[in-house]
Amino acid sequence: MLSLSPPPTSLSSSSSSLHHINSARLKPKVKPKITENEMDKLRSTLRQLHRDWSKEGEDEREKSYRPIVDSLLRHAKQLIEKGEIASKEEFNVLVPG
Repeated sequence: MLSLSPPPTSLSSSSSSLHHINSARLKPKVKPKITENEMDKLRSTLRQLHRDWSKEGEDEREKSYRPIVDSLLRHAKQLIEKGEIASKEEFNVLVPG
């Protein structure tokens, strides 16, 4: 039968001291210095994540990406008209990143 009572005192005190030893070992002795450049990169990345994945970023996504998508669709249409591709499904775009 499974016991739901707390562990014996000797175990809990050794567990507590293990936690203290492990947490002391994990704490860095010197705080890492974060440069202003690193903070700028972090802010930029967080803004991009917010814009690209949140409901609140929808308007900015539309303003940022719509002109690019429309231009690509026009180009695909021209390629179809020239007979260089059969359909827009054959039109591929390499997006770095």
